[in-house]
Amino acid sequence: MNDREEKTGRIIEEFFKVIPRFFKDIHRPPIKRIGLNRSQLILLFFLKDGEVCLKDISKKSYISKGMLSIAANSLARRGYIERVEDDKDRRRDILTITSKGKKILEEFREGIKLEAREKFSVLSDEEMETLLKAIRILKKVSENINRGR
Repeated sequence: MNDREEKTGRIIEEFFKVIPRFFKDIHRPPIKRIGLNRSQLILLFFLKDGEVCLKDISKKSYISKGMLSIAANSLARRGYIERVEDDKDRRRDILTITSKGKKILEEFREGIKLEAREKFSVLSDEEMETLLKAIRILKKVSENINRGR
């Protein structure tokens, strides 16, 4: 194994150790406060920019249509989204986020910011700049991956 392959292996290993835990640590408190699960939250994020159907969200989020349907039913009961039957295809529902749903999503975002500020408070300004550079690099890698699809 050459040096580059070894570094790639270490990056992958560290990435999959650190990133999931980091997201879990930052997301858990706000999710608990607003009382939603991951699928419900993802669904709201997809709806924030306009109406969408479950099939489209399932393809983009890699969450099964059945799981998203359960999440949509729960969100609709709570008044966070509305489900409307598609005029062109009765088997398909069009989902839209309500003002109540937008408000809960904003509460979540504010909670995330609060948690992130707390977690990042241990970093120096220089470390914050380094982290921003690392995020830009990850974005570049992600764009490269997505180009191949």
